[in-house]
Amino acid sequence: MCSFVLGLLGPGCGDPGASKSPPPPVGPPCAQVGDHVIHLFAPVDDYARSVGAAFTARCTADAWPDPAKACILATTTVETPQNCNVKLSDEQRQQLEAALTAIEMRELPPACTRYETVLALVAKCEALPAAMRAELATRLATAKATWTEQTDKRELGPVCQNALTAVKQAAAACPGADAW
Repeated sequence: MCSFVLGLLGPGCGDPGASKSPPPPVGPPCAQVGDHVIHLFAPVDDYARSVGAAFTARCTADAWPDPAKACILATTTVETPQNCNVKLSDEQRQQLEAALTAIEMRELPPACTRYETVLALVAKCEALPAAMRAELATRLATAKATWTEQTDKRELGPVCQNALTAVKQAAAACPGADAW
C-alpha cells in the first residue's frame, strides 16, 4: 500500500532547484493538503486518516513549497498521480516516505480490516451452517494472531484479499451479502 500512496506523488527525483530551506508557506495550508489526501481514499478509514495526517505533518514541518501543495490538491485520484514529488526537495520527499513507511508498518491493509468486518457479518448469518460460521471465526482468530506477529503489515494485503474473496463466495447465501 505504501507504493500505492507514494504513487500519489509519482516517480521521479527531487527538483534540483528546490532549496533545503524553503520560504514560509503562503499558499494553500498544509491541513488542506492532508484533508484532500484523506478524501482521495474510499472509504475513508483509519489508514486514510493516518496518511492524511502524515501529509499534513510533513508539509508543515518541512515547509513544502506552494507548487507541491497545489499539485497534490489538483490530484483527483490515487490511481492518477501527478508526479508532485518533483516539487519537493530530496530531504522533504525522504521525510514523507519515512512517515508513510512507518504507517505501513503499523497499519493493517484495508483488505484485512474489510475481511474482519465481513467475517463479523457472516457470524450473524443464519443462512450458513453453524459449523461453517465457527470455522470462519477460527480462521479469523488465526489470521489476527498472524497479523499481530507480522512486522511489515504491507505483506498482508494480498493474503487478506484472497481470504476476503473466499469468505464472500462462501457467504453468498447470506441476506445482504452482495453489499459486503
